[in-house]
Amino acid sequence: MKRSIGTAALGLGLVAMTATAQDMMRHVDLSSPDMVSAEMTRGEVEAALAAATAAAPADFTGKRLSGLDLSGLNLSGAIFRARTAQQDEARRREDSIVPSSTRHGCSRRTSRAQA
Repeated sequence: MKRSIGTAALGLGLVAMTATAQDMMRHVDLSSPDMVSAEMTRGEVEAALAAATAAAPADFTGKRLSGLDLSGLNLSGAIFRARTAQQDEARRREDSIVPSSTRHGCSRRTSRAQA
């Protein structure tokens, strides 16, 4: 009898944990641009890996690489970290200030007041 009660309690606990984990994903939009777009191409990733050394490894911190086929690449030694909330906020501020025509390589304005 004790064994069946223990098994039932374990089963209910596992079901509750699964339901909680699924509930945490309720407000995550898996089709948002942050989840489906990449900031770099495979070629750019390959170039960064080729230029990396032991002293200065390839650093992909905060880079969105979603959807890229990175199979066959040697990613050992590369640094992958998520952005912090502060970095995300800074990026949103920069994206709202910098016109899209100057976002990639041209001079950037830091604020509308300085323009």
